This record gives sequence, structure tokens and C-alpha cells, in this order.
Amino acid sequence: ALCIPSLNEGVLRERHDNGGMHIELIDAHHPNASQVLSQVHPFLASLDRYYPDISSWFARSFSTGLANGKNVLLAARAGDGGLAGVALGKKTGDEVKMQCVRVADPLGNAGLGIVLMDRMMQELECEKPLATVSEEMLHQYSRVFVKRYGFSLDDVVKGAYRPRKLEYYFNGTKD
Repeated sequence: ALCIPSLNEGVLRERHDNGGMHIELIDAHHPNASQVLSQVHPFLASLDRYYPDISSWFARSFSTGLANGKNVLLAARAGDGGLAGVALGKKTGDEVKMQCVRVADPLGNAGLGIVLMDRMMQELECEKPLATVSEEMLHQYSRVFVKRYGFSLDDVVKGAYRPRKLEYYFNGTKD
């Protein structure tokens, strides 16, 4: 991944107005981190059809990386305290990756995903992190990745996460 410190060093506002709904972005080191983690785990379960065992991966691997400072979690919370969206990232010496962006169905196409991606790239200190997308979700992400962020499609891998299914790699390759 090509990582260039963002030219816009301004801090993203912690609140985003989304149709009258207040959404707060919270990182995993927030005092309510355990509550947020317990909400994120089932929130990601619907992605299991694209990424088998994402729930176990989140509970084991991601949570461990979060504890040792290698992973980043952003959680957008609605005014009622419910989870509106999440972004997961990884920043190690070998890899800088935007691992997941997920927005609650009722808020789809309202701009929250963009807010989460913008903030995640700030947290990762990288304008072009590695990002992968399943073939079924390519139409949701490819336009914003290319048009808004200037990401490049560098690889397409069959069977990366599921047999006979394509995974699209932006800003890097599988290797």
C-alpha cells in the first residue's frame, strides 16, 4: 500500500449529521470499548456469506490486534445509542489495510460509509491503504474507491476467501 500522510491534517468532526440523526465516531480505546466490541461482533455476522468465519476472526484476530495497537476500530453510533456503522483497519510494519466498512441497512447510501472511510484513512495515516472487495460487493465500492479516493485495482484473486469467488484488491496485491 502506498501511504502518504493526508494533505488535509484537519481533524474530522466527531459528529456527523445524517438526516437529523447524530452519529458519533468512537475508537476502541474509548471508555465503553467493551460495550462497543460486543455490539460490533453481531453487526458483522451478516458479512459471513462473503467472508466465512468473519465473526470468529473478529473475536480472535481482530480483537487481539486491537489490544496490541495494530488494529483500529471506528464505530458510528446513532443518537439512540445503537450501532449505525463500523470501520475496521490494520496498521503494521508490513501492511496497512482498510479491512471492513459496514453501515446498517437503513442508513445505506446516506454518506456514513464515506465518513467512516475518510476517518479510517486518517487513523491509518494512509491515503491509499490496501482494501479488498468481494465480487458481490464490487459495485458498492468500486466507484467510490476509484473516483473519490483514486484507488487502483491491482489484483483479482479467485478463491482468496471462498472457493470459486473473486476478491478484488485495491492498492496492492494478495502477496
